[in-house]
Order: sequence, then structure tokens, then C-alpha cells
Amino acid sequence: NSGVAYIEAKLPRAFIFENVKALTFKTHARYFNRLLNTLSAIIDPETGMAAYSVSHKVLNTNQFGLPHSRPRVFIVGMKIRTKEKPFKWPKGTKHKDLEAILGPINKKCAKQLGLVVPFQIANLVAGIDMIVKK
Repeated sequence: NSGVAYIEAKLPRAFIFENVKALTFKTHARYFNRLLNTLSAIIDPETGMAAYSVSHKVLNTNQFGLPHSRPRVFIVGMKIRTKEKPFKWPKGTKHKDLEAILGPINKKCAKQLGLVVPFQIANLVAGIDMIVKK
């Protein structure tokens, strides 16, 4: 892996890898664990010991204020010998809907953008209700 080779050569203070959530699934466990073990086994030439504290976590973009669901696995390595504070995974926040980010969307604007907004959903439910009741 060229990312691992770069880290071994440059020994940055920290690194982050990001990939699809599926990398953490059982079908990819062998590769994923090998990657984590390889990163954890990088040696600091000055101490002859492990260079990085490595951790991973699956985070979803909708946990951080974005109106989009995209789960991704993040692998973070912090150099053990730095005076940096230990890495802490961020806590998620409640996601915002599109109107909270861009402002109110009127019917004309929604139609131009091809968006489904609450009033359209209500109309859709009402329409389905009418069909079911026939």
C-alpha cells in the first residue's frame, strides 16, 4: 500500500485514512486487520518502538450536520512520541435538513431543483391514501 509506504518513509505526526464502511465487514476482515496491524507495527527509528497509536471508527456524514448519509471508516494514527493531545473521536451532532442549511424552500424553488420537500410528501401520502381507499 502506497499510503503505508509514505507513512513509513516520512513518519508524520499524524495520519488519517478514509474508506468505505464495507472494509470493516467480515468479508474484508483479513485485509482490514492486516492494514491496522501494519500501521501499528511502524517503528520509530529513534526509539525502536511502535511509532503510532492507531484507532478506527465508522462515522456517518449525517452525524455531523450534513443532510446526507455516507458511512465511512476512518483510521487515525497519532505519533506516540509527540506532545500532541491524544486523539479523541468527535461526537456527532444532530443532522440538519436541507432547509436548515440553505433556508426555506418554496414550492417554485423546490420544483426547479427537483426536490421532495415536506408538503410534497404530504401530498404523496394523501394520494396513496385515496388510491388505497378506492
